[in-house]
Amino acid sequence: MSASDIAILASRLEKAFPGVTRITKQSQMTFAGQSYAGHNQLLGNHQIAKSAVVNGLKTGTSDEAGACFTGSATYKGRRIVTVILGARNDSATDPARFIQTAKLMRLVFHNQHPVKLAKHAKIGGLDKIKVPDGKQTKTKLVTKKPTWVWVPKSVTSSQVQGKYVKKPKQLGVPLKKNKPVASANLVYDHRFLKYLDTFPSKVELVSNKSIEKANPFVLFWRTLTRLF
Repeated sequence: MSASDIAILASRLEKAFPGVTRITKQSQMTFAGQSYAGHNQLLGNHQIAKSAVVNGLKTGTSDEAGACFTGSATYKGRRIVTVILGARNDSATDPARFIQTAKLMRLVFHNQHPVKLAKHAKIGGLDKIKVPDGKQTKTKLVTKKPTWVWVPKSVTSSQVQGKYVKKPKQLGVPLKKNKPVASANLVYDHRFLKYLDTFPSKVELVSNKSIEKANPFVLFWRTLTRLF
């Protein structure tokens, strides 16, 4: 398995079974009156980054793969997964895989931070869409639900923009509020935000209001004005 395959597997495991980290964050366990220490040397490590908490996930070792570790940590309430393959393995307690994981996590937390796009947020870069037969002839599309993205620390949520995956030429009526009508890829500084299992990052877009059909007289007048 590649590092990206393992990261996707770990991410989906935690999403499907969020309680798994209640087990993996334990530094030791007691069974039949005997205490056993865990292998994750990063549990309780408060030196990686302020507000960062390591809570898993799994070590693995083989002759071909070397010492490996899939790490899981939260930072400001958001989770990341890291994968280290082929680390040094001079002994059963060789800390190399954890040292490299700590370096990788520090790199992420030092340079990146999670920002939230709120539900019904307007995203820059997305033009209004025409509703030619509606009482209002244009509508601004907004996000259907809250979305978190990781961006450089110099970037704020207002700097995250969108590019239509396929821009609708126009929308029909009646147009219902909150009904998905398009989607957009998220970008900053003209670069796509990319993740392993959503490549690139994408949000559903809905109309920020309901629009009813204009009455026949208004539609007739609009037709006339387009002729002259």
